[in-house]
Amino acid sequence: MDRAEVLAASRLGWLMVEVRGRYEAGLEGDTVRTHFILPLQPERSPKERVIEVEKTLKVIATKLGVDGATNGAGGKLKAVVGQLSKADKLTQLGTAVLDANKEEGAKKTACTSLAKFLFEWDTSIQDTFAYGNTSIADAYQLGKGFAEIRWMLNAASVDLADHRSWPFLLGQERVDDLTRLLRRQLPYYDGLTIHALAASLWAWGQVAANPQFRQAADVPMALERQSVNWHDLLMTDLSAGALLTPEDVIKNIGDWFVVLRKFWGLALISAIGLVVAAVGVFFFTTHPDTVSKIGGALAAALGLFGISAAGIQARLKTTANGLLDQLREALYQDLVAAAATVLPNEAARKINRRARGRDLKWRAAPPMMP
Repeated sequence: MDRAEVLAASRLGWLMVEVRGRYEAGLEGDTVRTHFILPLQPERSPKERVIEVEKTLKVIATKLGVDGATNGAGGKLKAVVGQLSKADKLTQLGTAVLDANKEEGAKKTACTSLAKFLFEWDTSIQDTFAYGNTSIADAYQLGKGFAEIRWMLNAASVDLADHRSWPFLLGQERVDDLTRLLRRQLPYYDGLTIHALAASLWAWGQVAANPQFRQAADVPMALERQSVNWHDLLMTDLSAGALLTPEDVIKNIGDWFVVLRKFWGLALISAIGLVVAAVGVFFFTTHPDTVSKIGGALAAALGLFGISAAGIQARLKTTANGLLDQLREALYQDLVAAAATVLPNEAARKINRRARGRDLKWRAAPPMMP
């Protein structure tokens, strides 16, 4: 399976949610420009952005072969030659939202029709991907799952029955499901990127579970900034390691001691080995005659098993290098988790950044700071 197809499927899932979210958010606020300056993407007006998202969605849906046909009335989806494609139907419904934008009642009706259509199209897409490559299906689910946190969340709702609420979109069950899907994407993303996505998702799960965190005034801004990281890590060639700067590594050098605690067992064994070696050297220098006899007998015995001093030295060197590699990887996991996660200020002060999502094999969440 080509990585580009996986990224496209993830992007399709994200856009299916984003197009609805942008239409529902409102399209007021046209940008006034002078001198024909070409705008950056964030500088485009809400209307320009939703049209851009819609067109991109159409292209990717066609590329992935999920732009079938609908009956043209917004009802049951069919793959019938000559009838309106799903992408064209989306344009039709989007235009209805634009036309009704200034009248609240009409806009609500138009947005409901759009949402129903996208729900039915999503059902068709999931059914199509279900009997194909599972990586494509998983990527599509991931794109939707992360996008819904950004575009569908009702920050005032804590009712689990409300599928736009904090406990539904960021509850333990959905966080676990998305984390499992992330692990299954390891063949297509580097490990640090998967770790950063899972760790930041876990952190926002902590925000959702804490009333003080989720009611903070800076939650919308933090979530919007977080969604940019999720989008870029899931749907572009950006690696989480690229989020780190030399300053991040230098200013967190003290974290080596925190990470070392994770490997205290190996470190203890290594320390004992050094002590034993030191005792051996002392014994050699103070009892040369006795040692020479014992050493000769020991060397002969070890030789029967193919064990030599050079082999022992190589083994110790390999073990030491392996330990250092694990320490380095654990430290970078902590650093990229922090770099990829954007939290409200209050949550950022309380959630233990050093432990955030440290070992994704653990089901239990890392501890909170006092």
